[in-house]
Order: sequence, then C-alpha cells, then structure tokens
Amino acid sequence: MWAATGPGGSHRTAGIAGLLAGLLAVTLLLATLVISAPGAVAAPQRPPRGTQTSAPT
Repeated sequence: MWAATGPGGSHRTAGIAGLLAGLLAVTLLLATLVISAPGAVAAPQRPPRGTQTSAPT
C-alpha cells in the first residue's frame, strides 16, 4: 500500500503543480493584455512625453 500511495501522491501533486502553473501563466497573460490594452487605446490621444505641440521650443 505504501508503494502504491507514494508514486500516486507524487504524480497527483505534480499534476496540481502543473495545473497551478498553467493557471498562473494564463492569468499573467490576461493581466498583461488588460494592462496594455488601455495604453494602446489612449496612446494616440495624448502625445509622447518628449513632443509638446502647444509650446514650441
């Protein structure tokens, strides 16, 4: 019984760890998409920091 439960438990924890790693990667990917999407939408509305059109230098 001990020999049967040992490998089974290690395989189960490895599967849970892989599942958590996959969920973490998906959540990080979604987070980067959500964070970068408003920036890409708002980028054409405001000029870059180096170029000021209102005050000519």
